[in-house]
Amino acid sequence: GATLLGNCFDQCLIDEAHAFMTPKLIGGSGAPSPVAGWGVADVADAQALDSPEFEILDGDFYVQGRLRSRNVD
Repeated sequence: GATLLGNCFDQCLIDEAHAFMTPKLIGGSGAPSPVAGWGVADVADAQALDSPEFEILDGDFYVQGRLRSRNVD
């Protein structure tokens, strides 16, 4: 799940994203995250989608798009 997806992001193996999000807030320090891995220290360093597309499907949000290229150290 989140660990595998996080590892794929960390290794720059993902070039496109499709995500469903529900408009429900869970919260809490132990709340599950859809993506684990290293993460970023600053929001400005987060992966962004080029020309993302959004849809509402049965009350949930669906977003898709290709990830912008990023420099890897």
